[in-house]
Order: sequence, then C-alpha cells, then structure tokens
Amino acid sequence: MALELELDLERRGRSPLRRLRVPRVLTALSVLGLFACDPQVQTARPMHTGEIAVRVERVALDRGDAPVMILTEERGDRRLPIWIGSSEARSIVTQMAQRRESRPNGHDLTRNVIRGLDAEVLRVVVTELRADTYYATLALRVRDQIVLIDSRPSDAIAIALRADAPIFVSEHLFNDEQDAVISGDGPDGLQI
Repeated sequence: MALELELDLERRGRSPLRRLRVPRVLTALSVLGLFACDPQVQTARPMHTGEIAVRVERVALDRGDAPVMILTEERGDRRLPIWIGSSEARSIVTQMAQRRESRPNGHDLTRNVIRGLDAEVLRVVVTELRADTYYATLALRVRDQIVLIDSRPSDAIAIALRADAPIFVSEHLFNDEQDAVISGDGPDGLQI
C-alpha cells in the first residue's frame, strides 16, 4: 500500500519525494520552544469514556486524488476519514510499512527531539471538527507533568505511530461523520 500511494502520487505530478526543510525546522523549533519556555503547562485529564481507541486502517486517494487517512475503531467497525496532505500521507504510510528513509523527515525529527529531551508521547486524541477542519491533541509526559499540544491530526498521528502511542477519537466525531460513506476499494482506491 505504501509503495502504491507513493508511486501514484509521483505519477500524478505530486511527488512526495520533494523535501521541504522549513516545516521540519519549524516543527523542531516548536517542540524545543515548548520545553524551553513553558509558562502554562496543562495537566491532561484522565481518558474520557467518550474517547474511542482507533488505529490507522490505511491511507488512500479519494476520487480527486487527495490523500485520506482512514481511522477505524479498535473494537468496532466505525470509520473516520480525515483528508490530509501528501507529505503527511507519505510519512504515515512509510511508518506503517516500517520502511526507513535515508534521512529523517519532520515527524522522525520531532520524535527524536521528544526522546532527546527525555519526554514521552502518551497518546493522541482527535478532539473536534470545526469549519471542516479536524483538531487533535498530542499528550506528552515531560518530567513529572503532562503537556497537551494542539496539533493537526495527521502530524500527531504520524508522531504517535513512531512512538507506539495509542490514538483516540472523540466519539461524537463518529456520529457527526455518518454522512461520509466509505465503501471498500474502488478502482481509484477509495469511494467516498
């Protein structure tokens, strides 16, 4: 699947092999800045009963060739499609296929910075949908505190996959997305 998505993106002229150095630097600086100047550390609440454990089932292309990450319940059959960028799709697919790139991407760098600061990724929660945009929280343990970081779901999940951290979705998002019907594999990989 990883190779198919990568090759398909390359055929369509949207090569995921293009390297953007600015987002990597900004990601690393954001994480470093979080630990360097930590004026208000939030404490994570215990897991809510309304949070559902999920896994990344796959990343596919929709009919318009946009990458879609499909999250599936761990103990159920509900799915949540989240449209993501091609670089995030490549990063997630590469990690799911357990392939190693010759150089670290932005998500690898972020994981390495977190580890280097002796912190730990605890979990990711896709929390809400506002104006057709999903929001997520990346929970880190830093020394004796829990730090919650606002994140795009695709970035948080790419980091969680690298850290073997659990992924959750607020249950109301499954209910809100019942209009989006996902029906198996079509000729273009996904029918939505």
